[in-house]
Amino acid sequence: MSKVDLLYSEYTLGGKSFSKQGVLLRLESEGQRYYACLQNWENLDNKSQKQITDFIHSGSGLQDSFFRSALLQGFRYGSFDTEIRSEVASHITLGTQKDLNDEALVKVIEGGFKAAKIKVHEDLGLSLLDIFHWAHISPPEIKLRLDFNLKFSKEEVVRALGKLSEEELERLDFIEDPFSGSLEEWLWVQEEFQVVLASDWYYPESNRFPGDEAKKSYPLLEVLKPNIKQKSFSSFKETTNLVVSSYLAHPLEQLLCLQYANELSRQAENCEVMGAFCSHYSFDRNPYSNLFKVDQGHLVLEDYDHWNRLLEKEPWKKGCSFEKQDLLG
Repeated sequence: MSKVDLLYSEYTLGGKSFSKQGVLLRLESEGQRYYACLQNWENLDNKSQKQITDFIHSGSGLQDSFFRSALLQGFRYGSFDTEIRSEVASHITLGTQKDLNDEALVKVIEGGFKAAKIKVHEDLGLSLLDIFHWAHISPPEIKLRLDFNLKFSKEEVVRALGKLSEEELERLDFIEDPFSGSLEEWLWVQEEFQVVLASDWYYPESNRFPGDEAKKSYPLLEVLKPNIKQKSFSSFKETTNLVVSSYLAHPLEQLLCLQYANELSRQAENCEVMGAFCSHYSFDRNPYSNLFKVDQGHLVLEDYDHWNRLLEKEPWKKGCSFEKQDLLG
């Protein structure tokens, strides 16, 4: 029975107003290397950085869903030995409305992005005024993807959307997690304002998606972060629409997410797949992100040899060894 060796390397990335910590994983089996990422996020079983590293060192508890899913993800993707390009275009995340300025517009135009994502967490009405002021001076083909993160009530959302013009509503590609409410309330808002709503970590009731006919007219988008939510390609229904997104994390995870989206878009013929791969814009530049190119919103890695050399130079630490069968279950 084949052995699997697990190595790990901790990382910290800095941003304008935040930093992120995590762990890169390298799996070695039968002469091949595979990669995955873990992030120290509260919604990942509340594991601290020390708990994660202690867990890796111990080599126990492989059935832990949090850890096992990341390992399976590593086996899915494999190593990097060719140019990688996203088959679906990414949006660029610009932060909040306070970050909408000339510099943000330059990033959108230079990257050829057709969509910009903006987080709205306070003063919904005033925030939308600022956002659409910026939108009016940006190219008209740029769509807006807004993320409310459930910060507002249904009444606030309805009131704010009701003040937008038809032209402004048409600029909205989708709104992510608009408010806490039932599936029926979400569908009513979609039909009333002809705007698509996206479900990330929030589930409006247990039945997130409506029937097939309703989905064709008013699709709900699911935001899928593949390193957390493991699903087989066959589980996506024909009319399901997805935004495949990495967390704001290491550039390695951006590539893993990109590869997942490419595979999904090829196998789910009738599933519209959107992308959210360009999170490196939110962090200080680093040797990995410097290798990225963005061509008309498509994330590209051409110099994969340099990328692999960077991975080789990581300060890898030995975690544990185990049988592959114990990993795969």
